[in-house]
Amino acid sequence: MTQIIKGRVQQIWHRNRGCSDLEIHEKCQADPIIGSSCPSPETIGIWIKKEFEPNYRPSGSEEDDLVDPWSEQPDGPFDHERFKTLTVLAHVADQVMDRYAIKGFEGFTKRQADWACKLQSFFNLSNPFEALVLLFFTFQFSQNERFDLEMGKAKPIDRSHPLSQALMAWVWWDPSSETSRVDRLYPWEYGEERTSRMVAIASGLLPEPIDITSAGDIPPSPPGTQ
Repeated sequence: MTQIIKGRVQQIWHRNRGCSDLEIHEKCQADPIIGSSCPSPETIGIWIKKEFEPNYRPSGSEEDDLVDPWSEQPDGPFDHERFKTLTVLAHVADQVMDRYAIKGFEGFTKRQADWACKLQSFFNLSNPFEALVLLFFTFQFSQNERFDLEMGKAKPIDRSHPLSQALMAWVWWDPSSETSRVDRLYPWEYGEERTSRMVAIASGLLPEPIDITSAGDIPPSPPGTQ
């Protein structure tokens, strides 16, 4: 269990490398996986100094360059599906950022854009809720890939990876089923509000931690995309 917690702390530090040990500790406490199992700021500081920082190999500055779907012209014929995916997701992302007063979102990096287009076929972009879940996966997959590369853990995401399993859980999700709410892993099972909070967290742009749960969270009605 300690290794799982440490790995999660490392991911949070990776997204917030400019924060102090205490600030990382606060973000870890707000994390749904770590929660009350969060180690002390002192322990987190030791992990950062002795393990996380020595292994970190930052990507080049081009990693954070943004793509503009309105002017992006790939080789060959214009990719209308890519244009549609990125413009719809940018609109959904703007709504989430406005909801939580998040500043700093100016668009998607190439890595994020590529992941959005890889995953698009699993979602109906005409449904706002499905577009929101796609945005969640876009942030998660792209951040995970960058994290693995920069921490020297480069490896393909295979079928056993938690993100791959989560994607399959989405594909097979039946919102009308009687599923226990104990230890649920996937935000869409609680509806639009919680999924929006998860997207805000996954963006890495939150000015401060937010509560991931709410007493009002209830599973949503079927989105009616069939």
